[in-house]
Amino acid sequence: MAKKKEVKTETFTNEMKVEFLGCDTVEKLKTFLNNFDIQSSDMFGNSILHYYLNNRKSFILTWNILIPEILNRGLNINQTQSQGAFGR
Repeated sequence: MAKKKEVKTETFTNEMKVEFLGCDTVEKLKTFLNNFDIQSSDMFGNSILHYYLNNRKSFILTWNILIPEILNRGLNINQTQSQGAFGR
């Protein structure tokens, strides 16, 4: 009997990703993160950190601002993707 494929619930939606990309000031980033479940993931298991690392050239704020803000909010840094480069 074939194994059932586990389907992850998407809680980090495309709308949220667009809003995250639009965080061009520290204040906007903090406001976004204050209203965001830091343990959320998209349908591929990508956390907000995975998303940033895959799209860092599209962000105005630099890594030394974004990554500490994300990690200081308790992100599980051991979370793996269900698909993609970082999940391998």
